[in-house]
Amino acid sequence: MSLLDKIKKAGKEVADALNGTPSLLREIKEKAAERKKTIVLCEGEDKRVIEAAAQITREGIAKIVLIGNEAECKKVAPEVKLDGIALVDPLTSDKTAVYAKLLYEARKAKGMTEEQAAEQAKDRTMFGALMLKAGDVDGYVSGACHSTANTLRPGLQVVKTAAGIKTVSSCFIMIAPFDIFGKGLYRYTFEGVCRECPELKLEDGAVRVFINTKGTNREDFSQEFLDFMDYVTGTTDENAGRSGSGRIKTIHKKICRIRKSERAGIKLMQRWEELEYAKQDGREEGIKENAWNAARR
Repeated sequence: MSLLDKIKKAGKEVADALNGTPSLLREIKEKAAERKKTIVLCEGEDKRVIEAAAQITREGIAKIVLIGNEAECKKVAPEVKLDGIALVDPLTSDKTAVYAKLLYEARKAKGMTEEQAAEQAKDRTMFGALMLKAGDVDGYVSGACHSTANTLRPGLQVVKTAAGIKTVSSCFIMIAPFDIFGKGLYRYTFEGVCRECPELKLEDGAVRVFINTKGTNREDFSQEFLDFMDYVTGTTDENAGRSGSGRIKTIHKKICRIRKSERAGIKLMQRWEELEYAKQDGREEGIKENAWNAARR
């Protein structure tokens, strides 16, 4: 297993430890299941997306439309059952021409031609955004195998942001070893207004969750979560040993292996050297530029 894979695996263990708490992820799933929205997943060529579509459908979290075709999905993920999932292929769908007209109307002022709209409507992420624009779905998800730019561009071009919103809506989860807001809470959830502390506001259109490892409302969280907060604050043998959580012990073992890895040490040193060289180059460029400017004066 490569060093990068080890780090990714350790990161998954960290996520699993957080997911084991009775709070954030479970709340999200329960709320989604209550609303049962129709969501289009744009990347039916990606095995992870196909697996996610099947799991979401199986757990009743949402109604799923998957952009792709059955033959492709079976080839990429032959073991996954597609029962209850609506498959749509932009290359054969009778909706593509309708969506192309919608795209043309939205972008003709920017110089888009009908031919360009017809071609772009076949792009899977654009097709998903147009489904949302047309009101055929409640949301679209992309980005598993597409860049952030290619994921956001269709949404910004045809769906656009809500009136008065200047920031593209995003979700941020930050774990900090200090209390950013000084209220003594382990978690602050912002959707404009803080759910736990309504006098706090971050009105930028984003959903933000701040985890404070040094909160004081211990009675609101599981022991595993509290142990994990202690471990994040001090990643030591003592903190890992004190916890009764097998997952925290597993995370610690993996982190220790990564720390001891010769390759990890080499990569860390290489990165440090690269940064030092970059700083040195920057200083030298600054000195040259200052000397040139002084000579010109």
